[in-house]
Amino acid sequence: MASLGCLQLLDSSLNRFAEIRLPLKEIDFSIVGMIHTLSSSEAIETVANCVARDLYPWDAIVCTSNAGKEVVQKIWEQRAAYLCCRLGANFASDNWMPATPVIPLPGPAKQPYRPDLSRKERRQLARKVLGISDEAFVICFVGRLSFHSKAHPVILYQTLANLSQDTREVVLIECGQFPNYHFREAFDEVAGMFQGFTRIVIGGLSPATENEKWEVYAAANVFLSHSDNIQETFGLTILEAMLAELPVIASAWSGYRDLVADGQTGFLLPTIDLLLDLEDDPLQDAYYERELSYDIWVGIASLGVLIDKDALYASLRTFVECPELGERFAAEGLRRFHKLFSPFAVLQRYRDLWLDLAAKRNQAKKDGGYPSGKAPKMGELFSGYPSTVQHLEAISIKKTTYFWALLKGPMVNEFLQKISSDSGDTFLEFINDRKVVSVVDLLALGYRRDQALRLLTLLVKLGLAESHAVGG
Repeated sequence: MASLGCLQLLDSSLNRFAEIRLPLKEIDFSIVGMIHTLSSSEAIETVANCVARDLYPWDAIVCTSNAGKEVVQKIWEQRAAYLCCRLGANFASDNWMPATPVIPLPGPAKQPYRPDLSRKERRQLARKVLGISDEAFVICFVGRLSFHSKAHPVILYQTLANLSQDTREVVLIECGQFPNYHFREAFDEVAGMFQGFTRIVIGGLSPATENEKWEVYAAANVFLSHSDNIQETFGLTILEAMLAELPVIASAWSGYRDLVADGQTGFLLPTIDLLLDLEDDPLQDAYYERELSYDIWVGIASLGVLIDKDALYASLRTFVECPELGERFAAEGLRRFHKLFSPFAVLQRYRDLWLDLAAKRNQAKKDGGYPSGKAPKMGELFSGYPSTVQHLEAISIKKTTYFWALLKGPMVNEFLQKISSDSGDTFLEFINDRKVVSVVDLLALGYRRDQALRLLTLLVKLGLAESHAVGG
């Protein structure tokens, strides 16, 4: 790991992997993790465990969005405040924490659906396959088909019913998977309450294939993601839509705000949470006490989140009436994707991060060290146990009748091999005809200093030699 300089993780469990670094070897390499969803108690605990643990400024936890970074910092501030109370400190921040750079997840390397065709030709082909007319205005949603953990559909269905009355034919394609049959029935029931638009489900009770997903992108005029759930942190489907040359309408929610340039690549819909100011929330307590499942809790938490339905209608109508604006937004979105979210662009930001962390390690080395988060060295830790401390330089060997029998016996031989890296026979051969052996002698023989000291001390401990030591 020291030669590589960095251990890159795909989750936020930095603390667990920090245990593999030895005391006072923490500077040998950096540990870099990344966040995903931050709404579960397990995810919160994992992030909190970074505080006051064996982590350093040359480590990092990559935040995939600015909203996610804010959550990480709030978790750390809470844990730091607890430690301040516990330790009697006067400050409420930890200045010795891993870095928290914001680096997005990478989008796909390429648009895989008939890349040999133009955008217009792909749309015509996909609509022919899906049975959609060229004149229809098509909105696609791609993602989990879950009203409690992704996006509640009722506002969307209401809006599309109104839009279809005021404009031309409207088609909604929902591409994804329902958690189970009951969810499918629930979506069908609510959608049936609103008339006027055509609804197509791709996937449904089974996952949509990659080809089906990109065919949906190809068929659409606009991509919509109206997420209203705290489980959402980033939004990969938005990047896919940008690569598929679609303008995007998305809720101004979590990491979505980092992805969509409002008024340039699409529109962000204002969101509000009416329940954020709950000071006493028994249902939240029930979740932390494991009386409510995570699945139920995120659904309950999302019930207070509202998406501006007027802004949703206005955004959709704008694209219906101004298709050329949608084309301009789509082109700008594609440029933004390649600049910020392509695999190459994201990997370059990781490379820059790794170099920056290496510079921090090198600076720490120049500064002459750092306080280890682990226990001191054993010698320092237990220095108060003996009554006297001495420094061994050499020994005088006493060849007793049991000299060789003791060294080769069961109480000694295994330790002898371990401390000499299985070259105990070489050591015994070396001391065979010598009366005095020094640390320098064994260093010249190729042993490390720790091995030399342990080998000589072993003979003294067994009463087979006398030490030439200096008092300390």
